[in-house]
Amino acid sequence: LLLGGRVEAVITRLLGVLLAALAAQYVIDGLKGSFAL
Repeated sequence: LLLGGRVEAVITRLLGVLLAALAAQYVIDGLKGSFAL
């Protein structure tokens, strides 16, 4: 596949963004629980 490398790079970036969003949401939920907001 000629675009294999490019597609893989895009998928890796999307997964990174998704993981960052999930981590941020987890931290926010934890802070809300700690401060009982």
